[in-house]
Amino acid sequence: MAEELLELLLAAIQPYGFGPEDALHAIRALRSVLHGFVDLEIAGGFGLDLDRDESFRRLMETLLSGLHAQRDKLTVNS
Repeated sequence: MAEELLELLLAAIQPYGFGPEDALHAIRALRSVLHGFVDLEIAGGFGLDLDRDESFRRLMETLLSGLHAQRDKLTVNS
């Protein structure tokens, strides 16, 4: 199961063109963000009357912007 998840995530970030090590770092970041958000939600950590879906959308948008910036940085330096 873990290997299947890794393959899925590698395929998902393949368009970024990261090398093997950078791809694994990106996947760790993605998994950490997802796990943290889900864990907080399950534990009732989002008690404010604020749309959690919007918070999640913004979180993912921020992470993806960071991946785009990292990709652009690696492209310039290569």
